[in-house]
Amino acid sequence: MNLFNRKLVPTAIPSSESLAIVNNKVVVKRPKLLLLAFLVAANVVLVHNNQAQAVVQQPSKYSPKEVAEETLADRIERYVSKVNPKLDRKAVREIAVSVVEYSGEAGLDPISTLAIIKIESSFKPNEISSAGAMGLMQLIPKHHLGTILLAAQKFGPNTNLFTPKVNIYLGLNTIKTYIAQHKTLEKALLQYNGSLNDKDKTYYKDFLAAKNEVARQVRQT
Repeated sequence: MNLFNRKLVPTAIPSSESLAIVNNKVVVKRPKLLLLAFLVAANVVLVHNNQAQAVVQQPSKYSPKEVAEETLADRIERYVSKVNPKLDRKAVREIAVSVVEYSGEAGLDPISTLAIIKIESSFKPNEISSAGAMGLMQLIPKHHLGTILLAAQKFGPNTNLFTPKVNIYLGLNTIKTYIAQHKTLEKALLQYNGSLNDKDKTYYKDFLAAKNEVARQVRQT
């Protein structure tokens, strides 16, 4: 019988003994238990490390930008929920996503947009002022007819100014227009507020204070 051509299978050999071939004879010898244990352990560690490395090297399906934006939207969502706990979850998510998406298109950072909404409506989508300003960013329809027509092309003929994404889109596009006109955010926001001739620049100062506070609270969420 040729032992070298046989398939090795586990046998009932005592754990303290093992087979060996000496001068073409099968003999029983005590194994080097420490060496055997070391080899087994090393093999397990090697397999584990290879598996771990494969997991680490697995590419993410999201780009760094997408991950960052998703994290910011989540934080904004938690912040908005704290400011206005009465909002349902769908509206909160719509506000958060719209702020992240449309702020970039208007050339603003999301924190600035949140500060404006906080001043204008305190995140109340159905807010109407005594002057007839409507929604999150307090738009007055008669002053923004061109922007509203633009929104109708984007969102359809039944565009509703109380819908968060519509109102945020319109408000930011209006501010974008004013920035292009005045070249500075300060004057753009003063015109947005209807106080361009205010020498004290009260609205812009309120905006800066709100922005600092919003930034602090968003970081803490």
